Amino acid sequence: MASCSFFGQDKMTDEEKEDIKNRLRQNILKLIYENDVSEFWFAPYSDFDHLAAEVVKELKEEFGSLVMVLSLPHISQERKKHVQDKYGGSFDYIDYAEPAPEDTPPHLLLLQSYELMIKRTDFLMSYSRIGFIQPETFYKAYNPNIKLIRI
Repeated sequence: MASCSFFGQDKMTDEEKEDIKNRLRQNILKLIYENDVSEFWFAPYSDFDHLAAEVVKELKEEFGSLVMVLSLPHISQERKKHVQDKYGGSFDYIDYAEPAPEDTPPHLLLLQSYELMIKRTDFLMSYSRIGFIQPETFYKAYNPNIKLIRI
Protein backbone atom coordinates (compact mmCIF):
# COMPACT_ATOMS: atom_id res chain seq x y z
CA MET A 1 0.00 0.00 0.00
CA ALA A 2 1.40 3.37 -1.03
CA SER A 3 0.57 6.74 0.47
CA CYS A 4 0.28 10.40 -0.54
CA SER A 5 0.40 13.71 1.32
CA PHE A 6 -0.60 17.21 0.20
CA PHE A 7 1.09 20.62 0.45
CA GLY A 8 -0.16 23.77 -1.20
CA GLN A 9 -1.65 27.19 -1.64
CA ASP A 10 -3.38 28.75 1.34
CA LYS A 11 -5.99 31.04 -0.21
CA MET A 12 -7.74 30.40 -3.54
CA THR A 13 -10.55 32.02 -5.49
CA ASP A 14 -13.76 30.04 -6.06
CA GLU A 15 -12.89 29.70 -9.74
CA GLU A 16 -9.42 28.45 -8.88
CA LYS A 17 -10.85 25.97 -6.35
CA GLU A 18 -13.09 24.37 -8.97
CA ASP A 19 -10.16 23.94 -11.38
CA ILE A 20 -7.83 22.59 -8.70
CA LYS A 21 -10.49 20.19 -7.38
CA ASN A 22 -10.84 18.67 -10.86
CA ARG A 23 -7.07 18.38 -11.25
CA LEU A 24 -6.76 16.84 -7.79
CA ARG A 25 -9.39 14.23 -8.63
CA GLN A 26 -7.60 13.27 -11.87
CA ASN A 27 -4.21 12.99 -10.17
CA ILE A 28 -5.51 11.11 -7.14
CA LEU A 29 -7.32 8.61 -9.36
CA LYS A 30 -4.10 8.14 -11.32
CA LEU A 31 -2.22 7.40 -8.07
CA ILE A 32 -4.89 4.92 -7.00
CA TYR A 33 -4.94 3.03 -10.31
CA GLU A 34 -1.27 3.22 -11.29
CA ASN A 35 0.55 3.19 -7.94
CA ASP A 36 -1.88 1.41 -5.60
CA VAL A 37 -2.10 4.47 -3.35
CA SER A 38 -4.77 3.95 -0.71
CA GLU A 39 -3.58 6.07 2.23
CA PHE A 40 -3.82 9.86 2.15
CA TRP A 41 -2.33 12.27 4.69
CA PHE A 42 -3.64 15.78 5.34
CA ALA A 43 -2.86 18.84 7.43
CA PRO A 44 -5.91 21.08 7.92
CA TYR A 45 -4.31 24.42 7.13
CA SER A 46 -4.74 25.60 3.55
CA ASP A 47 -7.48 25.77 0.96
CA PHE A 48 -5.49 23.19 -1.01
CA ASP A 49 -5.40 20.84 2.00
CA HIS A 50 -9.17 21.13 2.46
CA LEU A 51 -9.86 20.55 -1.25
CA ALA A 52 -7.64 17.47 -1.29
CA ALA A 53 -9.46 16.05 1.76
CA GLU A 54 -12.81 16.78 0.13
CA VAL A 55 -11.81 14.92 -3.06
CA VAL A 56 -10.45 11.89 -1.20
CA LYS A 57 -13.55 11.77 1.00
CA GLU A 58 -15.71 11.68 -2.17
CA LEU A 59 -13.50 8.96 -3.68
CA LYS A 60 -13.62 7.00 -0.44
CA GLU A 61 -17.37 6.65 -0.92
CA GLU A 62 -16.65 5.26 -4.38
CA PHE A 63 -13.71 2.97 -3.50
CA GLY A 64 -14.38 2.24 0.18
CA SER A 65 -10.84 1.09 0.93
CA LEU A 66 -9.12 4.50 1.09
CA VAL A 67 -7.63 5.61 4.40
CA MET A 68 -7.54 9.27 5.46
CA VAL A 69 -5.00 10.40 8.08
CA LEU A 70 -4.99 13.84 9.69
CA SER A 71 -1.51 15.04 10.65
CA LEU A 72 -1.23 17.56 13.47
CA PRO A 73 1.51 19.12 15.58
CA HIS A 74 1.87 17.91 19.14
CA ILE A 75 -0.89 19.49 21.20
CA SER A 76 -2.29 19.24 24.72
CA GLN A 77 -4.77 16.53 25.73
CA GLU A 78 -7.47 19.20 25.97
CA ARG A 79 -6.81 20.36 22.39
CA LYS A 80 -6.72 16.71 21.22
CA LYS A 81 -10.28 16.28 22.48
CA HIS A 82 -11.36 19.39 20.55
CA VAL A 83 -9.60 18.13 17.39
CA GLN A 84 -11.18 14.69 17.73
CA ASP A 85 -14.61 16.28 18.09
CA LYS A 86 -14.03 18.55 15.09
CA TYR A 87 -12.27 16.17 12.67
CA GLY A 88 -12.69 12.67 14.05
CA GLY A 89 -15.62 11.70 11.86
CA SER A 90 -13.87 12.71 8.63
CA PHE A 91 -10.60 10.88 9.13
CA ASP A 92 -9.71 7.28 9.88
CA TYR A 93 -6.72 8.26 12.04
CA ILE A 94 -5.26 11.36 13.62
CA ASP A 95 -1.48 11.30 14.03
CA TYR A 96 0.42 13.79 16.17
CA ALA A 97 4.02 14.89 15.81
CA GLU A 98 6.50 14.51 18.65
CA PRO A 99 6.43 17.16 21.39
CA ALA A 100 8.27 20.38 20.60
CA PRO A 101 9.88 22.69 23.18
CA GLU A 102 7.27 24.87 24.89
CA ASP A 103 8.67 28.06 23.38
CA THR A 104 8.27 26.83 19.77
CA PRO A 105 6.53 29.51 17.65
CA PRO A 106 3.11 28.47 16.27
CA HIS A 107 4.24 28.64 12.62
CA LEU A 108 6.97 26.10 13.35
CA LEU A 109 4.43 23.79 14.98
CA LEU A 110 2.56 23.77 11.67
CA LEU A 111 5.72 22.59 9.95
CA GLN A 112 5.70 19.59 12.30
CA SER A 113 2.50 18.38 10.65
CA TYR A 114 4.02 18.58 7.18
CA GLU A 115 7.27 16.97 8.34
CA LEU A 116 5.34 14.05 9.86
CA MET A 117 3.40 13.51 6.62
CA ILE A 118 6.44 13.75 4.38
CA LYS A 119 8.39 11.24 6.44
CA ARG A 120 5.55 8.71 6.20
CA THR A 121 4.38 9.01 2.59
CA ASP A 122 5.55 7.93 -0.86
CA PHE A 123 4.06 10.81 -2.87
CA LEU A 124 3.65 14.53 -2.24
CA MET A 125 1.01 16.35 -4.29
CA SER A 126 1.53 20.11 -4.29
CA TYR A 127 0.05 23.25 -5.77
CA SER A 128 1.18 26.87 -5.84
CA ARG A 129 0.17 29.65 -8.19
CA ILE A 130 2.98 31.79 -6.86
CA GLY A 131 6.61 30.86 -7.01
CA PHE A 132 7.72 31.20 -3.41
CA ILE A 133 6.30 27.86 -2.26
CA GLN A 134 9.06 25.41 -3.13
CA PRO A 135 8.23 22.10 -1.46
CA GLU A 136 11.33 20.46 -2.95
CA THR A 137 13.61 22.24 -0.51
CA PHE A 138 11.40 21.21 2.37
CA TYR A 139 10.58 17.60 1.59
CA LYS A 140 14.04 16.45 0.44
CA ALA A 141 15.40 17.07 3.93
CA TYR A 142 12.87 14.64 5.42
CA ASN A 143 12.30 12.04 2.70
CA PRO A 144 14.62 12.06 -0.32
CA ASN A 145 12.66 9.14 -1.87
CA ILE A 146 9.28 10.86 -1.94
CA LYS A 147 7.90 11.57 -5.43
CA LEU A 148 6.57 15.05 -6.15
CA ILE A 149 3.41 15.61 -8.18
CA ARG A 150 2.72 19.24 -9.08
CA ILE A 151 -0.89 20.19 -9.74
